[in-house]
Amino acid sequence: MRLQGSTVEQKLKSAERVLDKLQKRKIFATACAIPPIPLSFYVDEFPENLMIARYIFPARGELVRALVYSEFADKPERYELKSNMQGSGGGTQKSFHIRAKHAEIELELPINAGDRLEVSLDEKPEGLNAIWIGMLYRINMKDTELKQFADAQQEMLDERVHSEV
Repeated sequence: MRLQGSTVEQKLKSAERVLDKLQKRKIFATACAIPPIPLSFYVDEFPENLMIARYIFPARGELVRALVYSEFADKPERYELKSNMQGSGGGTQKSFHIRAKHAEIELELPINAGDRLEVSLDEKPEGLNAIWIGMLYRINMKDTELKQFADAQQEMLDERVHSEV
């Protein structure tokens, strides 16, 4: 886009016409969805205390869901996973009975900043070689940064107009 006119006054009038046209156009804002954050743990060497995962949560939010995959040498056995959540408001303990190689657990567990999660086995079943645990952690919107971006084409037009004046 070129400004018309040979004098400064003519170019300013041309710029005003361009700006008037731009003001009539709609400006679109871009929104972005914030997906849950995946947390992943893997253990194939089990410690004496059978603690298999530890995590501290840096922001308020919610643990949405967990997936557990168990690798057995032979036929899968049932076992129990214990979770212990400690924070400023005290602690909660839950047990989850794992009955297959692959288990999905809906959690919807509120989290405060600084809460600490520990996951352990009650006892290690015979033939258990490894455990994979994946969890989804959704951060509270109050702890996220909100940025708005104007349409990229609109920004480019604005830059051109200002650079040619």
